[in-house]
Amino acid sequence: MNLSADHLPQNKRMRPGVKALIIHDGKFLVISENVKAYVKNVVIHDFPGGGIDFGENIKDALIREVKEEVGLDIKVGKIVGAWGFVLGEREHANLEKNGTHIICMGYQCEVIGGIKT
Repeated sequence: MNLSADHLPQNKRMRPGVKALIIHDGKFLVISENVKAYVKNVVIHDFPGGGIDFGENIKDALIREVKEEVGLDIKVGKIVGAWGFVLGEREHANLEKNGTHIICMGYQCEVIGGIKT
């Protein structure tokens, strides 16, 4: 999707993010999350991960986000993909986030701790 600058809000911004593609016991780890999208709640399915804070190391951000979201300790491996998208008008309940250009990188990761048996 290509959007010209005149179709985006004045407060255009970019937000870098990272996602963990974790295969454990032959299964991908996918999380479900309830999010408020404009006026209704929707369930999304995604890989664990999130935003990279300003000045934060990319792999450290991924380790932190996975620990926060699912309580697992991981070893970050090779990058497996990158993608981007723009949050459309009225797509997010927090109107400030609409028009944000999300740039995301996905890494193959290995679980090294935090699994409860």
